[in-house]
Order: sequence, then structure tokens, then C-alpha cells
Amino acid sequence: MRRLGGCVVIALMLLACRTNADTLLRQASVKWYSVGSSAVSEPTGVESMGVNPSGMVSASNSQFISGYSSHFQNSFMTGMVGTTIPLSKTITVGLIGAIRRVDDIPESMGQGLSGVKVGSFSDTEVTGKVGVAIQLNPNWSLGAAVGAYNHSVYSESGSQWSIDLGTQYDFQIAKVGISVQNVGQRPVEWTSGQKDQRPMEINVGLSKTLGPVTGMVSATQIDSKTECNIGVMLEVWDHLMITGGVQDVFDNWSGAVGVDLNLESFSLIYSYGQSTELGETHKLGLEVGI
Repeated sequence: MRRLGGCVVIALMLLACRTNADTLLRQASVKWYSVGSSAVSEPTGVESMGVNPSGMVSASNSQFISGYSSHFQNSFMTGMVGTTIPLSKTITVGLIGAIRRVDDIPESMGQGLSGVKVGSFSDTEVTGKVGVAIQLNPNWSLGAAVGAYNHSVYSESGSQWSIDLGTQYDFQIAKVGISVQNVGQRPVEWTSGQKDQRPMEINVGLSKTLGPVTGMVSATQIDSKTECNIGVMLEVWDHLMITGGVQDVFDNWSGAVGVDLNLESFSLIYSYGQSTELGETHKLGLEVGI
């Protein structure tokens, strides 16, 4: 009966999913990208602050991670750097930042798989978050993060701050993750005086581990639009994990695969995918245990 209930919940989540909803931190990440942004219910260390800060509890020691990707001969790039520091066996704090830089992309270079022309423009987005995660018991964790955001387009710039809240619970038959992002936010205030409100995001995820395989499904809702993501992680051996995922399954979907090579004190992470607008995407990451 429990298995049937879990299958029904997953099916309902899949049926609810329709459109794209991405954030800068998720766009810049390496691990998250390789599982189709589906790991809402899986602890992934410092990268968890991109969607569910309660996942930071997986960091058993101090952790440093960085990631980088570029497109159109380095005219479009994303970068990320972050760290987690366990204060005790149950409390972990983290800090993460990401940047997306678009630098005068000519129209002739901006043709993705769908033939969409990006155009010629300059655009810079920067975001940073500081958060804390608490392990209440072996099955339940809570997390919160405060973030700042700045966006510059030509001579215009705008900024805001917001709060993210999240939780993860292991029901044994499956793990569940829920988070709410952009809570209590201020509107983006542009230098021209205009104000834009970024919508609140709600993320729900389920995951199940069977032996070396972990399957994940998540739904992200912004306003009335919902995106569905699925992913899988396969532990080939203690030092090697292969990942794969599909983001936005029912609409503008994109797939990715990745490899995580764990060499004890550090890990090398690589992911590859296809993006409708950006074409082939290669991402490199480095995770160091301190």
C-alpha cells in the first residue's frame, strides 16, 4: 500500500508539470545540472542552497566547491563558488555565490538548436546566499538561507534580497523535500526607479534509493507555471558516480549526464547536456573537503 501511495504521488507530480522555472544558482551548478535540477529531496552539500538549504547537512566536514561553463566563444559564461562549514554534528552553515555574464553576443553566434537568435547585448547577473541547516534527527532536517541579487543590463541595474526555507524528511520508503524560495522579498529596484517583483518559487521533490541507484523527481512552481524534472544517480563504485537527468520534461525539455570522480580529499565533476537556446553545454566542477 505504501509503495502504491508513493507511485500515485509521483504520478500526480508528473501530471502537474508544464513549464520552465530556473534560478541563477541552479543554472551555474554542475551537480544539479547533471541530474536535471531534480535533487530537491536529496542532500547535495553546498549546492543545495540553490533550491533547498536543508540539504547542506550532508557535508560531514568543511567543503569547498566551484563550477564553470561557457558558450559562444566565452561570450556567455556562468560561474559558481561556495563553501560549507559544520559547526557541530547537527548544524552546518554555508555560503555560495554565482555569476552569469553575457558580453556582446553577435546574432550570428547566438543560434541554438532551435535556431533562436540571442541577439547582441550585454547582461550580468550576480547572486549570493548565506544559510544554515539543522539535523533535527536522523530522518529530518531543516534549512534557511538569505540571498542577495543584482542584475545589470547596459546602464541599468537592479537589486533585491530574499529568504529561502526548506526541509527534507526520510520516510524510509522514500525521501521527501519541500522548499519555498523568494519569501519576504523586496522588489527589484532599478536605477531608473522601476520596480519588478520576482515571483515566489515552491519546490517539491521525491527520491528513492535501491542499491546503487537513486531515482528523483521534482516539481517547481512559479506563479501558475510548473516545471517537472527527473534524475538518476548510479554509484558505480565508492569513488565513481554517474548521473543523468531531464529538466522541464513536458515543455522545453533538456537532458544532461555527468560523472563525479571522488578522490578522497577532492572530487572532479563533469556534466554535459543539450540546451535549446545554448546548444551543447559542458560544465566543470571541483569539490574539496577541508
